[in-house]
Amino acid sequence: MAIYTSSKDGWGDGAVDSAWVRTEPLLTPDMLQARYLFGVPLMSAMPDPKTRRVDVMTPELLKDFIQGAVADLEAEMKMPLFATRVRERLPFDKNEFESFGFFQLSRRPVSSIQSLRIESAEGTNFFEMPLNWIETGNLISGQVNIIPLSPGNMNTAFAQLSGAPAGLIYLQLLRGMQWLPAYFTCEYTVGYPDDAFPRIINNLIGIQAAMNILSNLAATHARTSSVSLGIDGMSQSVGNPGPQLFDSRIRGLDQDKQKLIGRIQAQMGLNLIFGNV
Repeated sequence: MAIYTSSKDGWGDGAVDSAWVRTEPLLTPDMLQARYLFGVPLMSAMPDPKTRRVDVMTPELLKDFIQGAVADLEAEMKMPLFATRVRERLPFDKNEFESFGFFQLSRRPVSSIQSLRIESAEGTNFFEMPLNWIETGNLISGQVNIIPLSPGNMNTAFAQLSGAPAGLIYLQLLRGMQWLPAYFTCEYTVGYPDDAFPRIINNLIGIQAAMNILSNLAATHARTSSVSLGIDGMSQSVGNPGPQLFDSRIRGLDQDKQKLIGRIQAQMGLNLIFGNV
């Protein structure tokens, strides 16, 4: 059983009804063409020298571009978009732990936590934190807080728990410690489960896929941007943008992409540093 983020929108801002709440499946080829490639002929400008036919981008190829865009963005933003299970070892820091068991997970966006436990280096499980102790209000940005069932000071709450599991002694032993490496193990899921993406994420995927597609289409256009023909005092000139056909569109998409990345990383807390120095 897992405990999930309390935010319905996948962003952690506590919104009840806003544009952030609306989610949709991963971008489809039809959605990609309608939103970001409207009016663009998805075919090669140069025919195949053997068949004399132009190549056309099929739905299967567009789907491959979408998957490639997801991979590009995951590498660039250093955050997974598809749901991925992560296992992370966390140190015990007295200052942070006394702040209601504060932990900062390194991977984001966090969609759910499967377990938080104390285990040995070889994987022996000494104590597993009850999931109903874990506060998920800021889980999307990787922040975990432990709020015991009893109010007040955490050490007092631990001591007051009657019938607590024997493994709870490993929490009580921390009272005299300042810092211990890799004391806790957290298993959690990052990314968006069930292919339910906020619209802003789909926008970013669509922009990246459109940039990749336009770049490929531009490469099929003639390298010569102008042609002149003169016969017996008459002349004719024809100009075309050549491989620079989609340059202005790609630049505009890239500007939109950088703005969206900045907004997403700020929302996830990826441009902030947490912890005690």
